[in-house]
Amino acid sequence: MAAMPRRAALLLALGLGLAAGFRAAPRGERPSLRLGATPLPLKLYNTATRSKEPFTPQEAGKASFYSCGPTVYDFAHVGNFRAFLTYDVLKRWIANGHGVDVTHILNLTDVDDKIIVRMQEENVGLIELTRKFEGYFKEDLAALNVVPASAMPRATDHMDDII
Repeated sequence: MAAMPRRAALLLALGLGLAAGFRAAPRGERPSLRLGATPLPLKLYNTATRSKEPFTPQEAGKASFYSCGPTVYDFAHVGNFRAFLTYDVLKRWIANGHGVDVTHILNLTDVDDKIIVRMQEENVGLIELTRKFEGYFKEDLAALNVVPASAMPRATDHMDDII
């Protein structure tokens, strides 16, 4: 049996996982996050109050959130993409189900011990290695139809802020 291409294996694994927990809309119908004209309620865990609370934007019609992105030294795997798909579902629910403009910032970790080891193994520079896997990551997100983040800042672009 021939080896399955990386992207096909990733999509198959994610598809099987999603199929186990979600029902698709009937063919030709757009999935809805509403019951009639009322948005389905969304409750989020507030770490400050240690309780689930109804989602209400701090500024009417706008919401923003930050999420951790990949460390770009290798291909992302199914476990990584589970998190990115979760962010995508949350973003779509807030935007489409509640009519809120969502700003999503997803960081790219492009400096890490694993990156240094990989640079040495492949005898390449930091930018060459990390941009290559950053590109693959973005291609895979597009293949999964994930709505892109509003911005994807790289850690190396903000070292002064971090230190």
